[in-house]
Amino acid sequence: MADSISVLQLGDLKVAEVGTERTAEISESVTELNVQLSSRQPSSIIFKVYDPDFKMFNANYFQVRREVSYLGYKYEIASVTISRMPGTPDAVHVRCGSRAVQKLARDKGAFTWNGITAAEFARQKADEFGMQMFIQQSIQVDSITRIQSDERDESTWDVLQRLAADLEYVCFEAYNVLYFTSEDYLLERQPHISVNIGSGEDGADPEDPWYPYAFTVQTNDDDWAGSSLTVKLPRVNAQGLRPGMGIQLLRGGAFTGTTPGAGGTFEARVPTRTHMVTDVKWPEGTNEPVSVNARTLKETGDTVADTSVGRGVIPFGSRNLQEGDTGSDVQRLQMALGMPENLQDGVFGKRTLSAVKAWQRENKLGTATTTQISEVDAADRSFFGELSQITTYDVDG
Repeated sequence: MADSISVLQLGDLKVAEVGTERTAEISESVTELNVQLSSRQPSSIIFKVYDPDFKMFNANYFQVRREVSYLGYKYEIASVTISRMPGTPDAVHVRCGSRAVQKLARDKGAFTWNGITAAEFARQKADEFGMQMFIQQSIQVDSITRIQSDERDESTWDVLQRLAADLEYVCFEAYNVLYFTSEDYLLERQPHISVNIGSGEDGADPEDPWYPYAFTVQTNDDDWAGSSLTVKLPRVNAQGLRPGMGIQLLRGGAFTGTTPGAGGTFEARVPTRTHMVTDVKWPEGTNEPVSVNARTLKETGDTVADTSVGRGVIPFGSRNLQEGDTGSDVQRLQMALGMPENLQDGVFGKRTLSAVKAWQRENKLGTATTTQISEVDAADRSFFGELSQITTYDVDG
């Protein structure tokens, strides 16, 4: 068994002592530490400790649920593995998750909240568990119930995930910020960066703050036909990226989604496709770049056709909105129309109708008229292929 091993130069990594206010500094024993931020799971750190004869492990340094802090952010130990192999030092592998989310996941028991919106519920829980927040408004519901039965034992975190799914929102945590929002609402309100993936004279300068050390971009014919990106970026800047921020690719051809500017030259083209950051991860104590994953937004049943967030094709099954409708698609319409936030209630009422008519007048659009193909002259039907109906708009001159 090895007697010594080189360790990393890290910031303060502290483990709380059980039953006391004291903490133990263990960074001098850590040989690997990785930070991970994701829109699919809570913030986490994963580290490996050099622990000869497992003395620290046997002294209960690494009990599950024990509090850990790194660079001021609080985590809880979620899993622990010890390993011993010929020719390698004894090691303890520790995975820690966001302390606030770990607590939310243990907050259980049957309970009902009446006369509250999902957004307000998320706000209250963020306050209760000491989190900052980014929350999109939602319509009021009769009640929100946390279920506890023989078949189902929901936590508050489960309830938040369920409410988000019902609204076609995402719910995640990154560096103690709770995000409860639709992806397009989030992406429109977060900073964006531009990454040049060109080659030769069109390539990025190595001094570029977003110089891509390596990248892969992919698209395929799946249910949303978007594109995904993995790129390694300089540490100093990329450690500040968060899930929900945007990346626009320069000189990436179809992946850029560019439209030609004056003269149609390549240099005049403007990127129109934005990828939303989903994962940011890096190893501490090294000079390795930050790995970033991003993708275009998935089209949903009520997503507006927008080439800046997807392929811009409204999928089959999207509904035409009208007065009396309710739902997150109505709320997104209200947001797109520029209605005040206090009126973005997801209800297609008189105010929304007035806003739609004002937009139609401004854009010289009138009332939509739907015609069944069977009503079209027989000689013209072949032009519309397999469509069963067509929609036209009367222009109000």
